[in-house]
Amino acid sequence: MDRRKKLGAKIVYFRKLKAFTQKDFAEQVGVSRQYLSRLEHGQCECSLEMIYSMASALNIEPEELIKDL
Repeated sequence: MDRRKKLGAKIVYFRKLKAFTQKDFAEQVGVSRQYLSRLEHGQCECSLEMIYSMASALNIEPEELIKDL
């Protein structure tokens, strides 16, 4: 599995763990639901700034999203 798909799977895991819908989580991090969906499916690159925004919204450390990629 490539790193984009691994990252996407982690985003989905933590988002669901916190009971966020895609729509609600996308609003929290300031992106469209469509863009979030593309991230979750490993269809696009994710900036470091976006990693930090998502981690903050999920109340986790950014390393949780990027370790073991």
